[in-house]
Amino acid sequence: MAVVKVKPLRLLALLGGALVIYGVVQTALWMKRSVPEELKVDVEFQRREGQEVQAEVRLDIMGLLVQLVHPCPGKQFDWMRQRITRMWPKWRKAAIELRDSGKIKRGRKSKKILLHFGTLAQGIRLDEKAFLGGPLGELVQWSDLMTTLYILGHDVTFTTEKSQIEYLLTNYHDTLQKSTWRKKKVPFDLIYTDIYGIKLFKEQYLQDTSLGPSRCLFRVLDSFGTEADFNSLTYALAHHRQENPARVCFWSCNNLELQQYFTMFPHTPDNSFMGFVIEKPEMNDSLSVARHPKQGLIYAKQHYMFKGKEPYLDILKEYFTLHGTSSPSVLIPKEDEGKVPDYVQNHGVLQNAEYTQLLYQSKVFIGMGFPYEGPAPLEAIAAGCVFINPRFDPPHSRKNNRFYKEKPTNREITSQHPYIEHFIGEPYAYTIDISNQTILRKTVEKILATTETLGYLPYEFTEAGMIERMNYYVENQDLCSVPRKSHIPDSAIHYVLGEPGKSCNEVCRDQGFICENTHFPAMNSETFLHQMKITCDINKFISDIVHPSVIKETEDHWTCFFQADADLFSCAGRKTSHRRACSCRTFKKDQTALCDTCS
Repeated sequence: MAVVKVKPLRLLALLGGALVIYGVVQTALWMKRSVPEELKVDVEFQRREGQEVQAEVRLDIMGLLVQLVHPCPGKQFDWMRQRITRMWPKWRKAAIELRDSGKIKRGRKSKKILLHFGTLAQGIRLDEKAFLGGPLGELVQWSDLMTTLYILGHDVTFTTEKSQIEYLLTNYHDTLQKSTWRKKKVPFDLIYTDIYGIKLFKEQYLQDTSLGPSRCLFRVLDSFGTEADFNSLTYALAHHRQENPARVCFWSCNNLELQQYFTMFPHTPDNSFMGFVIEKPEMNDSLSVARHPKQGLIYAKQHYMFKGKEPYLDILKEYFTLHGTSSPSVLIPKEDEGKVPDYVQNHGVLQNAEYTQLLYQSKVFIGMGFPYEGPAPLEAIAAGCVFINPRFDPPHSRKNNRFYKEKPTNREITSQHPYIEHFIGEPYAYTIDISNQTILRKTVEKILATTETLGYLPYEFTEAGMIERMNYYVENQDLCSVPRKSHIPDSAIHYVLGEPGKSCNEVCRDQGFICENTHFPAMNSETFLHQMKITCDINKFISDIVHPSVIKETEDHWTCFFQADADLFSCAGRKTSHRRACSCRTFKKDQTALCDTCS
């Protein structure tokens, strides 16, 4: 029996008094009251008008936690504070190593960055539901984003209320009113928000659906990704209105650069991959947790996720003692509710330490097909569990799945967790058809035959990986330059002519690369296609998501199609007869956002 040791939580109690003081400061700042001298925070890079401040790696946690004291008393940010505090020693260690190795360069400009968590501003209180079994993915990502930018030495302002945004826009300078921001850039170098936040800025503050001069500053946290045909208002209304007339633009139609959308996983190369950090507790001698070789933990937060899974679990219970952490479903129709089988030891909603202990005791982490693409399976693999990843055949997409119906993507989801399926795989995870009893039994027997404790954590989901990646984006991804400059050097690009009917995502993946949207403009000419040994007999300029592309009419005759709308350059577009002209890039193993020479 393998023994794993988990570090206990120690820091939270020490911070209570300090947070009260910082809470007074933060509330006073938002209310424009004077703060007593003895309570003022000593900010190491006090920004002065007209003076460029250098960014220095920051290693003190208190300056970060002050951002997470809500203007109104309550428990709004408790979950985020606890996560940051628990993980701070690892964040600090990673920052020191990156700084000392030169991967975080000196002489960087400290940028003024606004983080607006629009979902919370909309009244969807994910932060208050976190301890009740609510979704955690967005809270994880926002916590890690804030921590990363703070460590990198930037001047970060975090808001979750509409009144805070209004205060920043109307009182940043006494002579400016919020209506003027549609003609001027807002007083930030970058603005990170989410889909609810971008709608708020467009409709209430910038009063301009194009976001005016501030358009290029926005970075939108977007878990499932946004593709070109949904991002473009004109194209979406022309091609997708019939699918859902009332909500065709609910999550999309923002007319942003596709790189301005930041995803949780690297599933949409048109977008930027932000990611998050997988929490892996330190091991020491303070607490021993015995690994039970025949214990399984079911990945299901609410009872409805058990519906229809009895045959699957009936087989697994023959091999494992099954445990769950499920709570009664919320906002689920009665007919969709499920029931936790009697043979499952259901613990209900657990706090972090209890859940971690249960995870480290288990041999397998059992996927149920939903939720899609969450952090939990990666946490389980890092803890040494083997993940059973349900395969979907046919793949789930907006065409056949209620969850994806309104998502602004045509992605076809081949399993509950495609990242694990394509980037990790066996022996850490097995992607299988869970309805096939023969395959299921053979898979379980293979898992049980492995006696060693496995465990794997991709670098891009570590503290160091996220700091390195986000630092690269902040320093190199310039979306305000005219003409637009790609942050990927030409030396990392390979140009490939695809087979008919394939998207550039598929074409590049088949060659061992990743599609790179920012180099499409360089290919969008007859001269460039000629370099690819294509002689165009007919040239057409059309606004569509598959161009540039070609159709081979006869052995020696080609019709060439060029992109007429720069907003529609797309890695995902495909049509049966078209051969895509694709720009593909190299990537680093376990740091897919960066090309092999990017640093």
